[in-house]
Amino acid sequence: MDKVISEVVIGALVLSLMFFVIPLYRNNSELIKNIAGKADYSEKIKEVMLPGISDDSICYGSDVISAIRYYALKGGAEIRVFDSDNGSYTYRGIVYDKNVYEIDPNKVFYINIIDIEDLVQIEFSSS
Repeated sequence: MDKVISEVVIGALVLSLMFFVIPLYRNNSELIKNIAGKADYSEKIKEVMLPGISDDSICYGSDVISAIRYYALKGGAEIRVFDSDNGSYTYRGIVYDKNVYEIDPNKVFYINIIDIEDLVQIEFSSS
């Protein structure tokens, strides 16, 4: 009689695992996959936000602001802005704040990129 009761209890445990625990595990793994996919998608959006800047080209002040914001998050670059009206300012790991140094979004800037070992210096200068 004890053997029958123990087999019934073990069978009930196995059935409860099949109906409750395993579906919960599957839902959690699907949730983790969805979150990882969204994190990857947002990282791709950040990469697209950076304007296609290249050495010895021109861009607008709005592109300069985008590059400052991008490299404030990503790191690995020092951005120097030389403006004929406002002087100069260097950004390294800090976010753009127009109250500290204002950049005209419609102004034209010339780009100079300098690679120094593990740091990239991007210089934006206006005439």
